[in-house]
Parts: sequence; C-alpha cells; structure tokens
Amino acid sequence: MGYLQKTDSKEKPILDWHTLYNEISRFYSTNQKEISKIHDGPIDLDSVQAELFHALIIDYAYAKQGKVKLNYILAES
Repeated sequence: MGYLQKTDSKEKPILDWHTLYNEISRFYSTNQKEISKIHDGPIDLDSVQAELFHALIIDYAYAKQGKVKLNYILAES
C-alpha cells in the first residue's frame, strides 16, 4: 500500500506521517545504490522525511485556504 491510502471510493486518500515515513524509508533502502550515484555524501534520511512532510503540510494549508487543489488530504489530529 502506498502512503496515499484510500478511505473509500469517493474520498481523497489520507496522508499520515508514519506511512509516509515508512514509504520513504522503503524507497531509499531499495534504491540506495542509484541514489548514491546522484548524491554525494551521506543522506540524513530523518531530515529528508521531515522536510518532505513539512512541505506537504504547507501545501495542505494552502489547499484549505482554497489557493491550490490537492489529490490527498492530510491526517489531522
């Protein structure tokens, strides 16, 4: 299952931190050799995951204001 989980056929998929974190970790572990070819030095995966999630939160905030349209909703708590 991808990080965008369908809740039902009429709703947008929900994006949550744990699923996104796991998906990025899995992507990195399966593509580490290719990533190392285009990136010099070690990658702080925790920082990358947090930065991506932060960017998605900002996009979601813009969407809540009607400034952009997204194909997901953010899991709010």
